[in-house]
Amino acid sequence: MGVDYIRNQSGKPHRKRWADGVDRLKQPGFFDVEFGSEAWFVTATLSGDCVPELGEGLIVQADRDGSCSVFAGLVKVASIAEPCPTVLATLAENCGIAAAIVDRIGSFGDTVELRLS
Repeated sequence: MGVDYIRNQSGKPHRKRWADGVDRLKQPGFFDVEFGSEAWFVTATLSGDCVPELGEGLIVQADRDGSCSVFAGLVKVASIAEPCPTVLATLAENCGIAAAIVDRIGSFGDTVELRLS
């Protein structure tokens, strides 16, 4: 009475649940997502009247006292007073410098958020 009863009562031929399983496995799923490289974000305090634009490329340089300076070319535009140890380690691996991109400018125009790459 098990399978025969179900087939007769359903009104259509019985179809196994995993019949389309191979096709479903070929479709992208939740765990197929690939993330890009890891990025570090730091907040720098602007110095002077220079305000960089969004997307502008800057250079972050580690200083001897544990802080960091941010340069646009040869001009110092910002500083990072207390960068986290992982940012300092990343800078140390790259001879003390790293490229950065301006992701956001603070509401009052005195800080910028930088993405280290």
